[in-house]
Amino acid sequence: MSTWRQQLAEASTWQEYRGALRTFREAGPSFAALPGRSEEVARGGIPGLRSYASPSTFATLVSGSVEKPPWHQVEMLARICSEHQGEPDTGAVVGDWAAAYRRCGGDPGPRFPAPDTPEQAETPEPAYSEAAPGPTSGAEVPTWRSRRGRLLATAVGLVLAGLGINALVQAGDDDTSDGKRSSPTRIASTPHAADTPAADKGPLLLNSSWPTLAECDGATSVAMPVGGPELSAFLPRDVDFRKNVTAKGGATWGAGHLYLTLSAEEGKNVIVEKIQPSAPVPKRIGPPAWIAVTQGGCGDIYGRVFEYDLDKAHFADKGVIGGLPPDGKQAKTNALGSGFIVSSADPAIVRIDATACKGNYEWGVLVDYSSNGKSYRREIGPFRSLGVLGKDTVGYTPDPATQVFGAAGPPPQQGVLCP
Repeated sequence: MSTWRQQLAEASTWQEYRGALRTFREAGPSFAALPGRSEEVARGGIPGLRSYASPSTFATLVSGSVEKPPWHQVEMLARICSEHQGEPDTGAVVGDWAAAYRRCGGDPGPRFPAPDTPEQAETPEPAYSEAAPGPTSGAEVPTWRSRRGRLLATAVGLVLAGLGINALVQAGDDDTSDGKRSSPTRIASTPHAADTPAADKGPLLLNSSWPTLAECDGATSVAMPVGGPELSAFLPRDVDFRKNVTAKGGATWGAGHLYLTLSAEEGKNVIVEKIQPSAPVPKRIGPPAWIAVTQGGCGDIYGRVFEYDLDKAHFADKGVIGGLPPDGKQAKTNALGSGFIVSSADPAIVRIDATACKGNYEWGVLVDYSSNGKSYRREIGPFRSLGVLGKDTVGYTPDPATQVFGAAGPPPQQGVLCP
């Protein structure tokens, strides 16, 4: 099941509606391809739809704003992504978005009239019912196929199945690495970059991706703190489940990778002054209930990189790392500050490699920026990174022959990229 369907079915605010739209777009064309695709759709003569020249129009549409989005933009993006994903009935998909748009308090227009009575109102239904957390012993759970190569590499697919979590996690007798007992931690769906409205009201457009690398990542492994769903809840066949785990309260095991796409509203320039942790020391949380170890990958990944050693609470700008691929775009090499300027025509992507080996943490990031002489701050997170086992932690690894996750076994003794 595509996560957007469940998110749309549950949406009751514009922020939640935009969140569902953002998830839908993640499995669609890139931002850069959207203007061209909008021209193709506009040529179809659908009333009210027109093409857009800038990717920032769509970036703003899927931001964390609490304002009502323009329906004609929603319909355009829904049609583009529906066709891109091969949905069998684009009209029905657009109808689902229109029904939810009306439910949130908007009016999609006369082509999508309101039902005569509340009982006739149509709302999108989840493609499956939520699986109750439970043991997976003896049950074979399929996974996506791992790919060639080394540890560092990136995501083969972004199809997420949504399961909400709102359970209290008790650390119990499990100690953290510094000998202090961790406090009970509430596990909730993790708000990522654009999932939270921008308190600064500035012109920065920011999207995030966590926790996998951007190419063919077979190494990044995930874990779930005590109180979350079992692994089986996240494993439909042949999809990369890891983003879904972290979006629903899970964490990385060892290393994880946060991408920030930084752009600006049309006609605005933004100076990125500083990127830093949101707290001097990351928050300690409880250990994992289970860990799912994935394997494979295809080498080093090019980009502008920041390293965050959570154990040492050390954050560092490492500059541009890796070799530029033949068809790649040069990453920004400028130091943060007056020389690091982004706009709708000149966005920047940075990667934060966060590693936890000696503790279990919850953390976030602050982006300080300025525009037209005014200073702003954007907070992103929280994210979770785990590196220390609990007394009852179990592990899952795919069978080498079938690449299927089976029954739980002993956990790995160290996180990904940990010594």
